[in-house]
Amino acid sequence: PPPPGMGGPPGPPPPPGMGAPRMMMAPPKPQLPPGMSEKKLYKPGKQMKRANWKQVTAAKLKADSFWVKLKDETFESEETCRRLEENFATKSTKTVTKPDANKPAKKAKQLKVLDAKSAQNIAIMVGSLKMPLAKLKELIMSVDFNAIPDGLVQQLINNLPEQEQLTALSEIKEPPSELLEAEQFGVVMASIKRISARLDTISFRLRFSEMVDDSKPNIVAATEACCELRNSNRFLQVCEFVLHVGNYMNAGSRNAQSLGFEMGFLTKLEGTKTADNQTTLLHFLAEILEENHPELLRFHEELPHIERASRVSADMLTSQLKVMEKSVKQLETEVGMSKKASVPGDKFFTVMGEWSKVAREQYDLLCSMNSNMLKSYTLLLEYFCMDPKTTLDEFFGEMALFKTQFQNAVKDNKKRKEMAEKLRKAEEAKRKHEEESGACC
Repeated sequence: PPPPGMGGPPGPPPPPGMGAPRMMMAPPKPQLPPGMSEKKLYKPGKQMKRANWKQVTAAKLKADSFWVKLKDETFESEETCRRLEENFATKSTKTVTKPDANKPAKKAKQLKVLDAKSAQNIAIMVGSLKMPLAKLKELIMSVDFNAIPDGLVQQLINNLPEQEQLTALSEIKEPPSELLEAEQFGVVMASIKRISARLDTISFRLRFSEMVDDSKPNIVAATEACCELRNSNRFLQVCEFVLHVGNYMNAGSRNAQSLGFEMGFLTKLEGTKTADNQTTLLHFLAEILEENHPELLRFHEELPHIERASRVSADMLTSQLKVMEKSVKQLETEVGMSKKASVPGDKFFTVMGEWSKVAREQYDLLCSMNSNMLKSYTLLLEYFCMDPKTTLDEFFGEMALFKTQFQNAVKDNKKRKEMAEKLRKAEEAKRKHEEESGACC
């Protein structure tokens, strides 16, 4: 036994759930970028409606992120908080989702070359040309763009027999005068080497300016919109105020002390109604900004390309450039082939040779511009800590919608104030009239 005054050896540890309680260690918080501190924890006097945004977590933030720049505490004021509590009680808002419209798929129609239907179509086309087939061949061989409209070329492409049929028609021994008009057309077309590719390249040149005009302005608009949104100081301050108001409303919820929010939340501000259901959170924000920071109401002036960018599809641009690339390569091939196998009266190489270099330069320039635009957009998504899968038209569509919603809220506030002033004057006139009537009696 142990000597007197000494305890025995320590006993076995208590079973789980028994003994002294253990201290649970909270997981460490992600470190914030330099210069950024935790947002203030608000404690409103009333239960507030929630600003249902999706938080930007600290793990997504970088030193140059948009949210690191924001100083939303500069908008803090007791008056704003008081009016927030006065206007926004706890009432759930309903979101309405619109079902996607299902569009029926279009079925492409395929022609049956030199069957009765195809022959009829060719005969109708030849009749509408109102020129001898020999003259038509001369225009194609001379590549006279002053006399060849794109509509004519498209008709020829659409009604041109397949290569196998053209080969068979070229081997017919009978005089052309003994053939049906549709077959005569096929014989003439078969006499032009690589007629199908030639018509494609002629059509490409006729449509080239239109193709450039369809793509280039969209690339420019999207590029400018990326720069404008990233560099707009007024838009930044509006987001600061939204973050401040939202954090105050979200006090005590899982979205309290948010470091930022996903930008799509801006379009949902008008979905939060005031306690009397007369106005919305967006109208409230516009009203406070008009009272204290009126210059911020004109943030839209710093974003002139947002609407155009909202109609730009990056996938569509990529598809258009692929079509153009295919056409440029085909053009270069045909120019090379025509140089090697020139025939009397064929001016294809003379007309198209130099222009093929212009087309290549224009195409390469558009590709470079598009690549720079996509890079700018990728960096913009990183800047706002957005999902990298967000499409360009989706993101700018939301920004354009918020821009419109905000401007409408400002107009609504103005109309409401004017109406209130009219009512006030009417009440005042009525009161004076009653006072004068009473004095006379």
